[in-house]
Amino acid sequence: VAAPPLALPGTWTVVETLVPQDRWRTGVNDVRLTFARGTRPSDLGPSADQRDLAAAIDYLRIVVEP
Repeated sequence: VAAPPLALPGTWTVVETLVPQDRWRTGVNDVRLTFARGTRPSDLGPSADQRDLAAAIDYLRIVVEP
């Protein structure tokens, strides 16, 4: 079940969203992050990196509260 989209700023920041407990199953859950666009580092400056990158994520923490 998809959560509503979040707008991300162009700088490092903490982003939080609430996902209702009933969207989580006991056991293994899949979490997918999707992005509207990406940019190749080689398009921004002197880089040979041709990968299409959308975000740098330091960590993802999930807390399910009753």
